[in-house]
This record gives sequence, structure tokens and C-alpha cells, in this order.
Amino acid sequence: MRQVYVGPAEEPTTGKKRKRAASPLPSLRDTIGYPASIVGAVLIGMLAVLVTRWARHMLLGGSLIGEDADMMMAIDGGVALALGLVLKWLFRPSGKLQETARTVGILAMIGVMHNLVHILPGAFEMAFSPEWVTAVIDSTEPQSILFRGESFVLGGGAEQAPAMPAVLRME
Repeated sequence: MRQVYVGPAEEPTTGKKRKRAASPLPSLRDTIGYPASIVGAVLIGMLAVLVTRWARHMLLGGSLIGEDADMMMAIDGGVALALGLVLKWLFRPSGKLQETARTVGILAMIGVMHNLVHILPGAFEMAFSPEWVTAVIDSTEPQSILFRGESFVLGGGAEQAPAMPAVLRME
């Protein structure tokens, strides 16, 4: 009669690492990694617009408004998409959702970069020039979207202090 062995084959344990048992819960890297890659793709798109506008300012001058604002906006978008492809190869985000997130970041930054100039004028003066920052602040409204050289203010504009209630005194 022959012997029949039941179970996994025994392996010699000399110098080999044992495999860990698979956890029923997803790893922290898998849990945080996917949403972080989407946020990173949006930031890559925004960075592409910032670098594009900086390069255009250094090479050609130009501003965010004026007669050719819609043409400059289209050029900024096209160059930012191309630069976004280069950054994609560098950081290797994969998937259509990351591509869409990068495009959303580009479109958002094209429309709202002037708000960052209103918030951080000192930082933009160091990167661009004080004249450029002054021109952007004078020609755009804070808390707005810039489209084709026009600022569209979001919300009600400047907030007013609530009126104090009148106090009637009975004497």
C-alpha cells in the first residue's frame, strides 16, 4: 500500500522568508493612495498653468487681461496640457480619472490664478514682477473667476456688517 500525504508540501526552511497571511482589510497605502493620486493630478495641472504663465511672462511679457486675453488663455491652456503630459511622465499617474483630474486642475487654475495673486502678492512679486502683480490686482476682482479677460465675481461681493438692531427705551 502507498502512503498518501494530505496538506501542503513541506519546504525546507533554510534561508527563505515565510509569506505573511493576506489581511482581510485593505492596506493603508491602497486606501490613501488612490484619493491622493487624484489630488496630486489636480495639483500637477495647477502647477502646469503656473509654470506656463511664468514662462510666458518671462519670455513675452503679457498680462491676464487686454485685447488678446482670450488668445492668451487658450495658449496657456494648450501649453499647460503639454506640460501636464511631461509632468505625467515624470510622476506617472495612471488612469483616466487622474487624466481628468489633471485637466480639471488646469482649467481651474486658468480661471482662478488671479485670486492667488490677490491673496499672496508678495510671493508672486518674487516670481513674476511687481508691475505684473500690480496690473493683475488693479484689473481683476478678488474672489472671482477670470474668463476671456473679464472677472465674474462669485457670491455677493464684499460682505457688509449686519445692521445693529434699534433699541427702544421706555421711560
